[in-house]
Amino acid sequence: MRERKIERLVLTHATLDVTAMPVEMQREATGLGAVIEHCMLAMTPGCFSCAPERMVAEIQEIGAGHVILSSDLGQMDNGPVVEGFDAGLSRLVDAGLSMAEARQAVSENPRRLFC
Repeated sequence: MRERKIERLVLTHATLDVTAMPVEMQREATGLGAVIEHCMLAMTPGCFSCAPERMVAEIQEIGAGHVILSSDLGQMDNGPVVEGFDAGLSRLVDAGLSMAEARQAVSENPRRLFC
């Protein structure tokens, strides 16, 4: 990344089956400066490729400072974005994600990354 002067990189869908990025690979990517995106879609009944407890464990293992949370919802079959994001975030908090970690992954990291 650095040799090519890439300043920002987001690795998406880390916990969806289509990607299934092992936490060791996530950690390696963050060491190179990447940010890892975890999406609420992974926890929805239609997709369910990741339990909330696993997502929380991965976020905490690589550090919330390297994570952004998104919904990847909004498509007809996946449900509405706002309600789905709220439900997913609640499930993560119930599974042990602290409010400080949630705030960092939802607000602080995206602001740092995209502004």
